[in-house]
Amino acid sequence: MNAIAQKKKTKHCLLRPTAQHSKIDSNASPFMAINVKIHDRLARIAMSGHFNFQAHRDFKKSYAPLLGDATVNEIWVEMSKVDYLDISALGMLMLLNERAKAVNKPVALISTCGMVLRALEMANFSKTFNIKHIRPENRALFG
Repeated sequence: MNAIAQKKKTKHCLLRPTAQHSKIDSNASPFMAINVKIHDRLARIAMSGHFNFQAHRDFKKSYAPLLGDATVNEIWVEMSKVDYLDISALGMLMLLNERAKAVNKPVALISTCGMVLRALEMANFSKTFNIKHIRPENRALFG
């Protein structure tokens, strides 16, 4: 793929390196924001920042109520603003998927790009998850 095609493909990704992200201190606790919205039987968990082990409690708190919510049929995890992902985050996504399957709720990973998409591809997550590339204008559905 040439550079222009690659640039067009990932144009909507919001991965901007900053001084904060250039060096990762294992003792640091970079901010992870999680926002959950439900619209027409679809729950969207939008995340931004570092998705690592330090986010596990907040991540579980965000999806646990959705599993028992009869008004939710499907769960989307939006990752367009996730700028760091580690192996524990992959494990957390797998746990969510297992628990959601147990209650017949499919999980999709949406708007993945950059390093996050490469990590998901290397872990063969496309065999386990539906990975959707949602255009920015279509994300407005959830505000």
